[in-house]
Amino acid sequence: MKKYSLSLCVTSLLVCLLGFSGIAQSSDQMAENFKYYTLEKRVNPDYPSRALRTGREGYVVIEFNVTPDGEVVNAVVIEASPKNLFERSALKAVKQWQYKADFAGATPDSALARTKLQFALSN
Repeated sequence: MKKYSLSLCVTSLLVCLLGFSGIAQSSDQMAENFKYYTLEKRVNPDYPSRALRTGREGYVVIEFNVTPDGEVVNAVVIEASPKNLFERSALKAVKQWQYKADFAGATPDSALARTKLQFALSN
């Protein structure tokens, strides 16, 4: 059975952080409105069996909001390659993420974020 790895790049609309590798790595560096949020629960997506069988690799970019309660809402696929292969798995995982908010006296507000999930097979 082939092994696979997943690269995860969490970005905001203002900041693009690239170059992460390994299994679902992310960065705590976020845009201004995201500074109040910390990722508490990250669910890694499953590698689709069809992609494993055919040896396909790719990525999905998802945009979503994080509510003041730390819930991911309004998750949508912004970009995917190849199309119609990894999107369902990526969305299912991201929708289960949970954030912890610490507004430190600031007015609670939701935050807009993007994440890039890279699906890659390894030897």
